[in-house]
Amino acid sequence: MSCPALLNGVLLNLERSLFQDIYADVYGIDADVWRRDLDEMCQAGLKKVMLFTGIPFAVKTPGRASNDMLDFIYRECELRGMEVIIATGGHPNWFTAPLIVADEAKLVKKYVDLLFSRYGHYSSFAGWYIDYEFCLFYGDLGRSLREVYKATVEICKEKSPNLPVVASPFFNPPTEGFIMNVGRKTPQDYYDFWSDMISYSHFDILSLQDNGGQHLSFFTAKDTEPYIAAYARACKENGCRFWGNVETGELEVASAQDFFQRFGPNGNCNTPECAKYWRSVPIERLKTKLELMSKYSECNISWGYQGFYCPRRNDKTKRAYQDYMEYLKNYR
Repeated sequence: MSCPALLNGVLLNLERSLFQDIYADVYGIDADVWRRDLDEMCQAGLKKVMLFTGIPFAVKTPGRASNDMLDFIYRECELRGMEVIIATGGHPNWFTAPLIVADEAKLVKKYVDLLFSRYGHYSSFAGWYIDYEFCLFYGDLGRSLREVYKATVEICKEKSPNLPVVASPFFNPPTEGFIMNVGRKTPQDYYDFWSDMISYSHFDILSLQDNGGQHLSFFTAKDTEPYIAAYARACKENGCRFWGNVETGELEVASAQDFFQRFGPNGNCNTPECAKYWRSVPIERLKTKLELMSKYSECNISWGYQGFYCPRRNDKTKRAYQDYMEYLKNYR
């Protein structure tokens, strides 16, 4: 499978983010600003909107644009011919506490039922996103996640048999032990794990984060392609569609050693300490990332647009958006 080296959609965060005040950014802007944001996404060809993280918050929080922000998003996306894939919900800190499958399934069913009853009539309602994002877990947690994924798919399919269920895992290229205490796992390890997860749970689309769980700027195609190829093969052999999640935000560091020296042995890219060093992915690097992922994927969405490419945010994100629009113009 291959597709044009372009972005086709975005992930939008509904509650928590290191990079902006989500309450102000999602719930605190008026309808005209929201409509302009969606129009600019459409102009860039970003017609898929994946809403993730914060469903419990979103279903009860009014905004300036509407007392029901999810209804507003579905309605405005429908008017533009856009598709919305929404998270199924879940306990926000599931990875720090014992994962009780029955409890997670009960919570997922609660939100799937609620979301579909409220918004399922919109033509823009295009699927579900599994809100348990990870790369590899073994032992009790890995076995529990296997069951949670299976239960989540079954709940979604019972409610809407023809709508796809999407997962967006990641991988961690080796960093010589310098970053986040990440152990060395091979592409084969990821292939084996996700082949089993796909064949057992039967979710429909795997949208792979392309730059590792650390989101670091020094990773090259040589570092990441073996992992991308392994995931793509797992999908192909187990009847799952493969999308790219080509990230447009990254932590700017020169090397694993540079990260270690600046942030220490327990440094974590997803902390406030590191947030100020993140950047919009430069267009030449984004082009390279898109060309790589598009060798394998049928379409590409992007985490990072909200904080790093949305043109109204600041001068840097405006420039990044303009650079992408120029790339898009020349690509056509």
